[in-house]
Amino acid sequence: MSLSLYAINDEYTAAVQLALEYASENDGVLPEFWEAELDKLAGTMDEKRISCAHVYKNFCAEAEAIKAEEKKLAARRKTAEAAAERIKAYITAYTPAGMKIEAPTVSIGWRKSSECIVDNVNQLPAEYKEQITEWKIDKMGIKAAAKGGTVIPGARIENHQNIQIK
Repeated sequence: MSLSLYAINDEYTAAVQLALEYASENDGVLPEFWEAELDKLAGTMDEKRISCAHVYKNFCAEAEAIKAEEKKLAARRKTAEAAAERIKAYITAYTPAGMKIEAPTVSIGWRKSSECIVDNVNQLPAEYKEQITEWKIDKMGIKAAAKGGTVIPGARIENHQNIQIK
């Protein structure tokens, strides 16, 4: 998929293609030498920054397009899984236990299984259970309280400068 929002000169396009080829062969990790390759390209620093910002925006647009496609595929998967479960329930309802049906492309049969049912977790011996505690931190609440002057032990507010590329 090639999304081109801006005219990016051939040198930057070649550098991006080189990096993407490398990344596709290395679990999505961009090569360490990529920044050095960008430094070698012609142009003033402002021209390089602008070209890199165009590349950044292209990557963002491609990522959004992929994310949208993932949502569509997830919805299709969910529909297919639900349809499969409905058909399985239908077959289960109309196939007596123990009955076996064989065909060249499919076989239907029953197998025995067992499941552990816990009626009361408090009665279980300690060797069969593990208590897991998980905390959900209200970072927005902490931030609001700290900005209002409240000192929150165990938390602090750090201010950053974040680059914006629009």
